[in-house]
Amino acid sequence: MASTISQDSAPAIDVDAWRARIRAETFGSYHLEMGIALRREGASEKALESFERALGQWPTSSAAHFELITTLDEMGRRVEAEQARRRALAVNPRYVREGLLERARAHRLANSEDALALYPQVAEAWPECAEAQVFSSYWYELTNRPVQAAAAWDKAVRAPGGFDDEARSLAQSYYHLAIMRMASPTADTSIPCFERAVALEPERSEFLMQMLQALASIGLADRAVAMEPAAKALFPADAGVEMSFVASHLIAGDFRKAMDRGERCARIAPDNVDGALFHGLACLVAGDIEASAALLNTPRVAAVPRGATYLGLLLHTQGHLAEAEAAHDRTRRDNPQDVFAMVNLALLYEDTGRRQEAEDLHLKAIAGAPRLLRALAQLRPVWARERLLRRYDVAGI
Repeated sequence: MASTISQDSAPAIDVDAWRARIRAETFGSYHLEMGIALRREGASEKALESFERALGQWPTSSAAHFELITTLDEMGRRVEAEQARRRALAVNPRYVREGLLERARAHRLANSEDALALYPQVAEAWPECAEAQVFSSYWYELTNRPVQAAAAWDKAVRAPGGFDDEARSLAQSYYHLAIMRMASPTADTSIPCFERAVALEPERSEFLMQMLQALASIGLADRAVAMEPAAKALFPADAGVEMSFVASHLIAGDFRKAMDRGERCARIAPDNVDGALFHGLACLVAGDIEASAALLNTPRVAAVPRGATYLGLLLHTQGHLAEAEAAHDRTRRDNPQDVFAMVNLALLYEDTGRRQEAEDLHLKAIAGAPRLLRALAQLRPVWARERLLRRYDVAGI
């Protein structure tokens, strides 16, 4: 007979059951950790055995289920992975569906091709998750399944939410999808997604900022500029919105307005280094090198990656090539995929006789973000802008 401990007002505790649960979880955790270690060493088959042992001791362990499914997926054993996924959902549906969503997000943030393919699995396990339905629709669209895509959009609109604020917000899902589309060959399809996000949650200034930047980057800077009165009415003193209009006016070729917006941005947020950055960039592009130097050539600006690349461009313009390279190297070390910094460094390599290194960087930039390059060329002083536009004309970009 199981022993119990009881007090007058407290419920009885089944000590034997408690000990058995602790023992099972302890041994289950041991096998789980062993399986993770084995998988890291490349011993996937042995890892699977350890995960099964963990589940034998601790059948409701969400972590063990998830590691088992992940390992099977990595090994290409899709049928077994799907069987394991369904078994896990039957045992512990909440964690597994949340785990699937977190995994899809991690892949998405890493720009992995597997990201979108995971979302239909989340949507199947969790039909009320708006985020899963939005990204599933995009996956169906890319794989030429319009009926499924339309159905997923419809479910997204009617979805009550998910397990956190991000999954619950349909606007946030549209926003993330727009960001993903911006990096795709069909970057112009990001605009309807931004528009949906802004319409659903107009108080979110970051949605509007990204939409303005997207418009400018795909050659629709005039449309972004036309939105300025409405944007200022909504966000009369938002430095981030002002920064977006600095870039829009620069790309549209109105340097005076860009400088005015940059000055206003720095005035609204004097403690925000981005204000000085955008004001300094506007002055540099407009040809006011002295004003740009006063804003950009400071320790505060040089300490941030974006500031370092703007400073490098300024120093290059001034003919200080060694200092310019040091600034660009800081940015490249902190953010090696920054296309703007990559092209700035390529220009420097051209002017220091390293033609092959320069060409390699130009080709890498073209491969990574061809749609953005012409717009980004407008965010440089005239000598760099004209050189890059000639290159892009020849390349057909």
